[in-house]
Amino acid sequence: MKRISLVLCVLLLTLSIGCNKEIKQEEISTSNQPEVTKTVTESGEVGIQVYTIDMDTMQSVSETAYLMKDEEVTVENIIKKVIELFKENTIEIEVNGIKQKKDVIYISFAKDSAPIVDVSKKVEEVILESIAKSLLDNLEDIEKIVFQVDSGAYKSENLELGENEAYWWK
Repeated sequence: MKRISLVLCVLLLTLSIGCNKEIKQEEISTSNQPEVTKTVTESGEVGIQVYTIDMDTMQSVSETAYLMKDEEVTVENIIKKVIELFKENTIEIEVNGIKQKKDVIYISFAKDSAPIVDVSKKVEEVILESIAKSLLDNLEDIEKIVFQVDSGAYKSENLELGENEAYWWK
């Protein structure tokens, strides 16, 4: 009887430890990446995960933005939502062109607005990262994001990229 009790205790202990390890591994693997989800409200709005700036930490943070029920999840609508969120933090971003060629999106900024002028290097990085991550997280067929200024090479007060150099990619 003691032998059966001992075997059962060891078996239960082994299962218990195995389950705990599995849960911890899942927590670790998902904690680094926000879960990409689309939610639908009662009024039919579609919620998508986009990125904006946390002004206290100066980091890119995920936030849910809502599209009207008749709006599709497109490059233009995603960028529009990111720009709106930055505007709430008094950062005016002006995009004057968006093109898509196969799996690459080209985003052209106006030369006289953020992120090109009047922002720190850190804020510029957060703007570019937020736009790129918002697009790549919501659009499966996109692999690269290329930033430009007035449809030419990206050059700001803080950063310079080649004419078709990808800033962010999967």
